Amino acid sequence: MATTNILFSISRGKRPRHIFALIYDTDGVGKSTFCSHAPNPIFVGAEKGTEQLDVARFPQTETISELLAELRCASR
Repeated sequence: MATTNILFSISRGKRPRHIFALIYDTDGVGKSTFCSHAPNPIFVGAEKGTEQLDVARFPQTETISELLAELRCASR
């Protein structure tokens, strides 16, 4: 009987999941522009590099706890 119940829980196909990335380099090389071409990106407001881009972004953070709260929100 337990085997029959397990068979009903089988799934198939791709599972969508969030992709978190940290890209690091010097100022002005195009990191934010590159990332803005990802599907539905949301930028964490840790600096002002996205002000000239039409992207979704969290407010600029002032503390590490604000940054962690934004990341928890984005992972939902």
